[in-house]
Amino acid sequence: MKSSGAVMLLLWLVVCVGAADLRPPQDDALMTEMRKELRAAKEALQVREQPRVAFSLSFAVNEDKHIGPFDQDTTLIFNFPFVNVGNHYDTVKGVFTVPRCGVYQFHYHVFAGGDHGAGAKLEVNGNHMVSAYNHKAPHDINTSQTVLLDLKTGDRVCLRLEKGWWLAAYTAHPTTFSGMLLFEAPTITPVA
Repeated sequence: MKSSGAVMLLLWLVVCVGAADLRPPQDDALMTEMRKELRAAKEALQVREQPRVAFSLSFAVNEDKHIGPFDQDTTLIFNFPFVNVGNHYDTVKGVFTVPRCGVYQFHYHVFAGGDHGAGAKLEVNGNHMVSAYNHKAPHDINTSQTVLLDLKTGDRVCLRLEKGWWLAAYTAHPTTFSGMLLFEAPTITPVA
């Protein structure tokens, strides 16, 4: 219980005790109602610990290299976790499985040499949600994307390299993929 909540509860009790002294002793209905309100106030003041779900990853490599380009869309497998609280991101399959309904934030940053287009797309249950892309350039290229999504338990989120794109898997970890649960919520259907 927070200290400010405890002070409020104590003040409420003082008011109740004072009010109890002013009413006739036979008023059991009022006392029952006050007990219900006290229980409700206690429950409202209790701090409920928010479940912790978060990951941030890159590629585990011993030397700088590029991934891609491939002849087909390919799931990126980030296998160097900076953090993987709850282990809901599978570092073997490259998939984050949503453990509970809520609003999640995902962010990814892609770095690559400029010889090919660089980028990635985020998919939920095989459906394209957002992309970040940068065209071929005579120098190194960067692109990034952040999105908030309302997801349900069991949804599967992955980052995919689209056919013909590539990205850097360097020892300095310039390409990253991160996600976290912002808050639990019943799933809301997006407005079209």
